Amino acid sequence: PGCQIDVRLRSHQERAELVIEDNGPGFSPEIAQRVFQRFVKGKHSPGNGLGLAFVDAVIQAHGGTVKIADRTGGGANVTVSLPLGNTAPAKTSGSSAARDDRHSADVAARA
Repeated sequence: PGCQIDVRLRSHQERAELVIEDNGPGFSPEIAQRVFQRFVKGKHSPGNGLGLAFVDAVIQAHGGTVKIADRTGGGANVTVSLPLGNTAPAKTSGSSAARDDRHSADVAARA
């Protein structure tokens, strides 16, 4: 039989929370400490160990957090939290910021 995955999305204290849980083996203690580092993966994982490192970097760039835990009774829990509303991440490139500002102005002009 396969693994069951539950996904929930809610707003909580001006943040969006995405909670993903499964009934698999969870995170081994030696991996849990380093799971957000590049190239860290489980012993039987077919991946390259980049997935959660990438998720963590993207979520942090948008002012959020991602946490992992083992579920009581077995399985894993991954919780992603992002700010709601008009909270924008810090602009890191002038060309990107200018493009975002032009897009916002175009949308406002059409409204």
